[in-house]
Formats: sequence, structure tokens, C-alpha cells
Amino acid sequence: MVSLSQVRAAESLGDYCHFFRLYLEAPGHARYVMDTFADRARLDAIKVLLKGYAPSVPLAFMTRNLGFDNDVQCAYFLEDHGCVLGSEKSAVDCKASRPLLVDYSIAVKQEEERKAAQRKEERIAIEF
Repeated sequence: MVSLSQVRAAESLGDYCHFFRLYLEAPGHARYVMDTFADRARLDAIKVLLKGYAPSVPLAFMTRNLGFDNDVQCAYFLEDHGCVLGSEKSAVDCKASRPLLVDYSIAVKQEEERKAAQRKEERIAIEF
């Protein structure tokens, strides 16, 4: 059984291996509770992995260490946060990814910018 204190300890100590082991073993809906911490822990883990493994890291290794169910989900998350994948999407280019990594979702930010531009166009000038 996974306790919240174990999750918080692993997350606060930066022990992403232990955190994602707990995440994958979490019973029932406990995994949904842990999702609140998962993205931040993934981004911290990505920073460590990009510094530690060069010139590239296999995508399967990243999938396993970041607690994803499959490579497709992992690849989407990595690309959405600025990581550069190889031509066959089988490895992450560490050197190219390090300066491009961002803490926010690029897709969400682009959608917010698109909606803001759309709201700006919809404004009607009021004349008196």
C-alpha cells in the first residue's frame, strides 16, 4: 500500500526513481491523486536525465523512468515540453533538448495564445 507520506518524501527528496515506482504500483485511484505531483516530478527527472546521459537517451529508458505506460505518451510529453527526439523517435537528443526544455506545456500555451487572439478579434468597438 502506498502512503501519501512515502509519495511526498520521494517527491521532496527528488528521488524520481522511487516516486515513479510508487506511482506505477499505486492501487485504485491513488494514481490519480499522485498525478498532481507527477508532471513536476517528471520535469525535474528530465532535467537530471538530460544532464547525466549524453549524447542521447533511448525513449524506452525515458518511458520506464518517467512512469509512462507506453512510448507514445512519453514522446508526446517530451516534445510538448521542448525535448528534441531523433528522426525515428527512438531516442532523446540530450544536447539539443537541454536549452529548449520548458516547465509548461507548449500545446496549452499555444492554445491560450490562439484563444486570446480570437477574443481580441471579436471585440466590438463601442461608439458614443
